[in-house]
Amino acid sequence: MKEAEITVHIKYKGIEETFSGNLESVWASLNRFFSQFIPLLETAKKIMLTIDLKEIIENCAGLIAVTDDGTHILVSRSKLTDNETL
Repeated sequence: MKEAEITVHIKYKGIEETFSGNLESVWASLNRFFSQFIPLLETAKKIMLTIDLKEIIENCAGLIAVTDDGTHILVSRSKLTDNETL
């Protein structure tokens, strides 16, 4: 199955760019654009926390469950590492 194409048009201080292609190539082009025209973003990236919710959910499957009354650990805490417990 062919990967869907994405097109992004961006306009910043009189500069316009359009990026088209697969998600990865467009994302890379956007990052290059922002780092070239907005150098402060490079500095900010060093302290920025990016959370991949899909990855967190996949990694926690079978370890935790969320119900109406809160989050519950499904395995014994003694079997978890400190990081997993957090």
